[in-house]
Amino acid sequence: HRVWLDLGDGTIAGYMHLSRLDVAAGDIVRAGDPIGVVGDSTAEGHDPRHLHFELYAGAATAGGVAGYPRGTFDPEPRLAKVPILPALG
Repeated sequence: HRVWLDLGDGTIAGYMHLSRLDVAAGDIVRAGDPIGVVGDSTAEGHDPRHLHFELYAGAATAGGVAGYPRGTFDPEPRLAKVPILPALG
């Protein structure tokens, strides 16, 4: 499973390798809301549980949502501004 989030500033966030989705198309997601559960790869040999997080510049298009939007960029500068929260569970 994968989720695309429109961040409202011309950026789309992609979360891949989820084992469960907790959101549906059109849902409003706020910081801290769960969007799914981390899963594993469907590749042969089943990689350990992991999450792919990507940021894309530009709005999603019909063709982009079916595959991948264009214009990936390094998320590290944005993540430096995000406070680190304690682990859940």
